[in-house]
Amino acid sequence: MLDDIAWPARAPAHLAHGVAFFNTFRDLVATGFWTSRMGMEDLRYMGNTPVAEWRGCPPEALQRLGLEAE
Repeated sequence: MLDDIAWPARAPAHLAHGVAFFNTFRDLVATGFWTSRMGMEDLRYMGNTPVAEWRGCPPEALQRLGLEAE
């Protein structure tokens, strides 16, 4: 049953309500986890920390996005 509703592009039309429910449920579960203490620790979220000098986006992150620093 889960395979039928977990992939919206492949789900049959008659299961549209199940797809909508599962998408909402999945979003709520993910939000609940990633905003919990355990989720924040998993993300290594440091919160608002002062930055003495802003050097821009790291080159490896720009490269991964296919961008270049100006």
